[in-house]
Amino acid sequence: MASIDEVYEVIHKINTGIKRECLACMEDNSNVIESLIREQLYSGMNGKERLLRPDYDNDPYFNEPGPWFHRAKSYKKWKNDITPPIESEVLFLPPRPVEVPNLYITGKFHDSIQARLSGEVMEIKTIGFNEGPDIEKKYGSEIFELGDTAKKYFSERILRPWLEKFIANSVYR
Repeated sequence: MASIDEVYEVIHKINTGIKRECLACMEDNSNVIESLIREQLYSGMNGKERLLRPDYDNDPYFNEPGPWFHRAKSYKKWKNDITPPIESEVLFLPPRPVEVPNLYITGKFHDSIQARLSGEVMEIKTIGFNEGPDIEKKYGSEIFELGDTAKKYFSERILRPWLEKFIANSVYR
């Protein structure tokens, strides 16, 4: 029979192993995390699963001199033509309302989104896109967070099988 200290040691090793495996899973599947962030944004949602603000009807950009000065309605039509609102393919998020931005015009911003493990933290930011910090400042850091739907997807489809394999192969059984 194992002593309480031996049981504690086994539990501690399992806990440490699971934490390490979670981090390894996120690192190995950073491309999935990036894809889920892009899908949320295309649906006009941030990581709080709230619609991106300001929307086109309230964006001060359309009150500044330039090609879209007082032309928010035309911009919405143009955006609807180039990125029509559709239900998302993986998360099944609803189509964004036409007045809500999706931060996609040429795809450069979306393509610049990268998830990298830094210690025990997954950092998500844009790399190599000069306007990335301005977009984050305008729409908030929540644009780089996973919403509840994305977290559930990642946990069920990616993390759970990873941990089940770890536990099945564990020497701590």
